[in-house]
Amino acid sequence: MFRQNSSFARSETSHQFANANESVRWWEENHHQNMIEVESAQELVDSLLNGGERLVVLDFYSPACGGCRTLHPK
Repeated sequence: MFRQNSSFARSETSHQFANANESVRWWEENHHQNMIEVESAQELVDSLLNGGERLVVLDFYSPACGGCRTLHPK
């Protein structure tokens, strides 16, 4: 799972979220132990290479995306 880019976070506005004071944002909920967040392309490549023979599932999202928020499991 990708973590938001810090430069994107600075440009983010509070009206994009129903409750800007949430302690856990929707994309941080239900973060399972076998999930990792990557912050760069190199970290993604390294994670995929370290996956070996295991199945790797990528979940791309944007905190500002209304569709991402709608499709997020409740």
